[in-house]
Formats: sequence, structure tokens, C-alpha cells
Amino acid sequence: MRSAIAAQTIQSLQPTITGGKSDIGKTEAVSAPPKDLNYWSTRNIDAPTNYIFGYGSLVNSQSRMASLGNNTFAIPARISSDFGYVRKWNFHSITKMTALGLERVNDGKQTINGVIYPVSTDDMTIWDNREVGYKRIEVPWRFVQSVGWQGLPSMGKLWAYVPEDGDRRGPANYDYPIVQSYVDVCTIGFLEYGEEFTKEFLETTGGWSEWWLNDRLIERRPWVYLREHGMVDKLLANYPSRGNAFNKRQHVAFEADCIPESKLCSKTVALNPQ
Repeated sequence: MRSAIAAQTIQSLQPTITGGKSDIGKTEAVSAPPKDLNYWSTRNIDAPTNYIFGYGSLVNSQSRMASLGNNTFAIPARISSDFGYVRKWNFHSITKMTALGLERVNDGKQTINGVIYPVSTDDMTIWDNREVGYKRIEVPWRFVQSVGWQGLPSMGKLWAYVPEDGDRRGPANYDYPIVQSYVDVCTIGFLEYGEEFTKEFLETTGGWSEWWLNDRLIERRPWVYLREHGMVDKLLANYPSRGNAFNKRQHVAFEADCIPESKLCSKTVALNPQ
């Protein structure tokens, strides 16, 4: 038995004869690995050249997706008070509500938290068209810091949208109230980055007003369409300057009973906060 196994082993080691020729000396062609190649600092992927700083509804990933059609990765960030702008409810939208905007100030400067996301040259037009009534200004990188584990981009320009000068800038009022559905979009967007990040948003936003309309789809049963309503309402109610206005929000039913010409309401609880 051992002799048979040994014979087979010896036979397997014999050179193969094909057409009278032996394969002795033949080897498989093997490519040697590249030597002394260094890809350090080589950029194989085109880096974005434009970024947008979102500080309101643009913080919300679903809101961005609705405008662009695809998801965009965003970095949580903060703009220094040295930039000289503050976030306020100060823009009268064409949809008859007061939206968030940035306002240049000399006193009372504060930081502004939000997110940074990349924008292609083609997509920049989409954002410009979305932000009707706003103008795009450049934010120097020296005024920006990342607040997460991701670092800031090493190149490209950063832009933010601020309300254009004119009669569309102003605080919330009877004709242009703050609406809860917009507050929800903004707050839920900040909650994507944690409760503390959301608290910072509430603390550093000015212009909260008692001209605040609860326009949720079913405002008395918000959990039907808004699963995050509990956290949103808790945060809004726990900040004194916001909480007082939050607790005095008016419902759509009351607005419907108001007489626009005289700015009076027939209900005992009027939309007029005075």
C-alpha cells in the first residue's frame, strides 16, 4: 500500500510532457507589486467647491431631500458671534408666515448653530430658487467651527441665505404669524443632532412672538401625524421667552373667525395677543 502511494507521489512530481516537450522551467507570469508609489495628497474624487450653511428648515434632512430629490450629508457646525449676525424670526414669506432669517447687528451678537452641506454648481440654482426673497452671502471659514466628529471642508466657499433688504423683513404680526408647522420642521431638524443642539437653537433664536399660529394638521391630536410632537412641545414650553408665546398659540379655528379689515376677532380668545 505504501509503495503504491509513493509511486503516485513520485508520478505527480514528474514534469508534464506535452507534444514531446517538457514543462520544466516554465513558471506562471506574476505581476510584481508597484514599488515606491505614494498616493498621499492625491485627490481621486472631485471635492465640492460650494457649501451651504442651513440654520432653519434646511437643517432638516427631509426638507433638504424634498428640494433636491436626494439625501445630502451634513456636518453640524456653529458660526461665531464675530461674524456679526443673529438668527431671528424676521422674514415675511410669500406663504403669509414669518420665517427664520439672519440679521446683521452691532450689539447683542451671538453664535448661530446649524449644518453645512455640499452643493454642486448645478444644484446651487435649485437652492437659489427655493430661497425666494433671500440673498446668498459668503461666510468666511474663519468664523466657523465643526461641533461634531467631522472636520470642516478644506476648500470651497460657504454660503448662507439672509433676507433681502425691503418691506419683507420684519417681525411676526397678524398678517405674517409664526406657524407651528414651520417651527416643527426646524426643531425636528435640530433634533437629528441631539437635544442639546436643539436647545442651543432655541436659546440663540430671537423674535419669538405671540403672533404664533398652531396650524398642525390636527392641532389638538398632533400625535396622529407628528410622532416627535411630545419632544418638540416640551422643548418649546421649557424656555421662558419661548414658552410664554408657545402657551398662547392660537388655533386655526380662531384665525378663521377674525375680520382682517378691522383685525378683530369674534371669539373670546382672540388672535390678537394684546
